Amino acid sequence: MNSTDKIINFLGSLLVLGVAIGIFVMLMSTEMPETNRELLIAFVSVLFGAMSGSLKKITGDESHLIEELSKKNKELEDKLKKLEGNE
Repeated sequence: MNSTDKIINFLGSLLVLGVAIGIFVMLMSTEMPETNRELLIAFVSVLFGAMSGSLKKITGDESHLIEELSKKNKELEDKLKKLEGNE
């Protein structure tokens, strides 16, 4: 992924996060009606789900790096065990 794609992903995620927070603030400033309360609660839950995905994109998705480093760590531990076994 080149730097232009990263910037576009960052800005898009930032936009989704801003819209979600804006809608959430708007909902907090109005009184919740007794009818359709479940619908509004579901809507707010979806907003929080969108914010969590956006935050992951904004902070960076490095899960592939973690897997790669874990594999290298395992290989180094195996080499260390072989070296300790030769002594």
